[in-house]
Amino acid sequence: MDKKHPFIWFTDSIEDGCDCSDAVLPVVLGSDLVFQLPITASGVSVINFVTPSGKHIEISKTDPTRQIISLNDDLREFLAKGDCFRLHIRGVVFEANWYSNIFMYVGCEVENTLLFEYWSNDAERFKTRLSAKLYNPNPLTEKEKYTDANAFVHTRKKQRRKQFELEFDFYPESIHDSIQEMLCFPNLEIDGIRYFESGDYRINWENEDERGFAKASTQLSEQEVMQFTNCQ
Repeated sequence: MDKKHPFIWFTDSIEDGCDCSDAVLPVVLGSDLVFQLPITASGVSVINFVTPSGKHIEISKTDPTRQIISLNDDLREFLAKGDCFRLHIRGVVFEANWYSNIFMYVGCEVENTLLFEYWSNDAERFKTRLSAKLYNPNPLTEKEKYTDANAFVHTRKKQRRKQFELEFDFYPESIHDSIQEMLCFPNLEIDGIRYFESGDYRINWENEDERGFAKASTQLSEQEVMQFTNCQ
């Protein structure tokens, strides 16, 4: 499945005036960021961490020779809680540079964030941490019934799984597009548990904030089920 709305995108320049107010994606661990390079891996010489304005912070220890990059850096070594940064991809040709959108390092505080892993094939598994919460678990039941000659109703099959409310924090339309695309992937995990989207994605534009960002919500259901079958 092709990604038309990636969470991490790259440009060849940085606009003036960018700062932490432009950071909408939280990061706890380097491994929270699993993404596709903007060019073929053979054209990349190094990955750097830079400030929002492009000033060098640290060289990544991650091997840049794979097309899907999973950062293995310990961000505590060079970032403090609340620091914002970009990824800088430097090409083999020195003049070739690509800069990512801005992220915020939130330290070890994972409260009110969820780490999403999603993929269509095992060779391209992406990860993104988002400001979101999963709450209100309720049973979602599917039943197959029949009525016998005495008008008694019998259950032939019953499946029950947990369904949760999923709410996302204030995000711009571009991130909502990315979230909706993520939820369409055939494989979705949050903290190691498999889910699928079982509701409709709703964006609350009527209550957007001063930046024009809005919250959104949907429902997720666990893939694991409790199942009863009556073979009579």
